[in-house]
Amino acid sequence: MTTDTAKKAKQKRAQFSALLAEYDSDVVAQVRDAIEESTIAHTKDANLSVEEWLEFLENVGTDAYLFAMDTNYTGHGEARKTEWYLRHDGDAFVYGTGNTGELYRGDNAEQQIQAVIENYRVIPTPMSEYPLRSANGGVENQRAE
Repeated sequence: MTTDTAKKAKQKRAQFSALLAEYDSDVVAQVRDAIEESTIAHTKDANLSVEEWLEFLENVGTDAYLFAMDTNYTGHGEARKTEWYLRHDGDAFVYGTGNTGELYRGDNAEQQIQAVIENYRVIPTPMSEYPLRSANGGVENQRAE
């Protein structure tokens, strides 16, 4: 039996896939294909390189972001959870974490985003679910033009 929550999750996934279908980009199409092959419990990995994920973010601009997470709940020592939010605001890359919000914009953000993508599994997510307050260009270390 499908619950209302599962139905809503399937609907959101279908809407996100439809949004990505509007883009004329091979990289975005690869991500869309992975999302269409995903289940509500597991988002299939699009197997993109770091550069391709950056291209994806630039292409989708304010329509999507990437999410990554690292946890340690082993019971040995202090439990921890780190969440990363990686996006492109149409002008520059923006990097943030769940604990501190948006931290970097521009070149510094791009370097941080590359490190996260290289070391963690990222999940493409519709921007409507972005949990951080947008700093609207006011994040630290913005590159001077």
